[in-house]
Amino acid sequence: MNYKLPAREVTASLIMDVVERCCHDGANIDSLVQYTNKSKPYVVSAIDAGCLLKMLDVQENKTWRTSKDCAEILTNTLSKQTKLVVFKKWLFAWTPFILFLQYIQIGDDINTAARKIASRFSFNKKKEDISKLLFTWAKNCKIMNAKQELLIPNSSQKYQEILGGIEQDVIDASQARMYLAQELGAEIFSWLKPDEIQELENGLMKIQEAPRESAHSLGIALEDVLKRIYVDLLGFDAQDLTKKNTISQVAECLRSKEYIHAKQHHLVLAQGHIRNMASHGKEVESMEKWELTSMGAKGQLFFTLALIKSLFRYAKYQEHLY
Repeated sequence: MNYKLPAREVTASLIMDVVERCCHDGANIDSLVQYTNKSKPYVVSAIDAGCLLKMLDVQENKTWRTSKDCAEILTNTLSKQTKLVVFKKWLFAWTPFILFLQYIQIGDDINTAARKIASRFSFNKKKEDISKLLFTWAKNCKIMNAKQELLIPNSSQKYQEILGGIEQDVIDASQARMYLAQELGAEIFSWLKPDEIQELENGLMKIQEAPRESAHSLGIALEDVLKRIYVDLLGFDAQDLTKKNTISQVAECLRSKEYIHAKQHHLVLAQGHIRNMASHGKEVESMEKWELTSMGAKGQLFFTLALIKSLFRYAKYQEHLY
């Protein structure tokens, strides 16, 4: 994956000023310079950062507009603190930043963390510049202090508490992504697409309050991962999957190519049944309704993460891992 980082080290505050101005009708470079009272090079870098984090979309005639999801939040004039909360939400949706924090959490300094993420993604800047930029954003959002120390709880401890039954309102989406990165590992987490990570995050965050929705999201994530293993990882024709609309059908395609072990195949079929249980509620033949509990949703989360890791490692390295 290639990422264009901003040429200058711009703050979250400046980026959000640019994003705010680009709401609704969009803006050109001159209006953004006037609005922010910053030089053109810094405004251009703020635009690049906004595009990097998918907060801005490029329009015709060299103008930019705030992305739809972001614009819906920025409907009113927001305080500086609230704008930083919005920035943090989009920053934590950017996979390299999650891995940057994950490496720091296990004891790496910011330069080592930057070097490691630079080995997994293609950036247009040196690792020293990457570390400075990401550290600046982490400080802006109060994720790290000036001593380069993390100010957020350890993701493993946090989610052991959450999965043990803590109320849903303590769950933080940023911690959810760090937990997923930790459990799946850097290679798999960096390979996943944003939509797949989002479904896994939904599955984790809805365990307590909406276990049926949780299981449904986890099923979507697994089906998408199976399809991408078939097409992106193994290089088979995507047309083979055109009429494959269930987890079981996609698994059959992988099985026919011998890129899924018989035991994995049975596990995937079980996942397909659980997804149907969550999605449809009632059995087709008997019309009996299944109720999904938070315990079932927790088990589904662990099952899904373990299976994604197992399928990926088997397809890529022929490892027998579960």
